[in-house]
Amino acid sequence: MKIENYRLAFVACASLLVVPLVGCEQAKESARAQYRNEMIQRLENAEASDNKIASDEKVTSASAADSALQARKAAHAISALQHGFEVPQSELDDALQVPPGTYPRAELIKEAKETLQHEHDEERLLYGDDTVGLDELRVRENDTSALLEDLETGEYVPWSQAQQTLRDGR
Repeated sequence: MKIENYRLAFVACASLLVVPLVGCEQAKESARAQYRNEMIQRLENAEASDNKIASDEKVTSASAADSALQARKAAHAISALQHGFEVPQSELDDALQVPPGTYPRAELIKEAKETLQHEHDEERLLYGDDTVGLDELRVRENDTSALLEDLETGEYVPWSQAQQTLRDGR
């Protein structure tokens, strides 16, 4: 009889511990669903803005292509989220970017030069004898130098690629 009472007491205590965990999981799932819905809304807004710029006859063909690419990224992220797939934050951040209808090449060149200078300063100040850090920094410097060369020679550079290179270099 006593063993049966202990079993009942144990089951009662165990159930008291499980109930809050179930409620906590439900709250987490609710928060995830709300975040997913808000992210889908933000992505839909970005996609609409991208499509508007892409179809604007006043923007250059390069700007239209950049906007069309960004719209496709947003649409892909929306579809993945709607079907319950996880999308890395970096992809969401990229898909949320809306390129300007026009952007002065001179501005991008100036930013690339500033980023390159920042990378050179960073090499001297931060890395010293750290070969791994220096290798990563040199890869970023090479990417920034290639971007700068393409911009200065008039090559087409997708807006998202320019932004990524400049962001990585800072």
